[in-house]
Amino acid sequence: MHAEGQAVALEKPEWIRVNQVTQIFGIGRTKIYELISQGKLKTASIKSRGNTRGTRLISYESVSMLISDSIVRSGEGVVK
Repeated sequence: MHAEGQAVALEKPEWIRVNQVTQIFGIGRTKIYELISQGKLKTASIKSRGNTRGTRLISYESVSMLISDSIVRSGEGVVK
């Protein structure tokens, strides 16, 4: 049990599934797969030998970095 008023640090997972990316970051499935095909997201596929389908995992950090880079770029040229 944590003391009242004390912040609890949440650990970010290293790898997340596509549906978790949509829930956490609000990016649609189609856009996620588009970013994967463009090589903009770091991914891994876990599958059994001989299977063509498996579980696609996406690096949490790669999604976060992509969003951060996008925010920086969109702010360029803005007069404050």
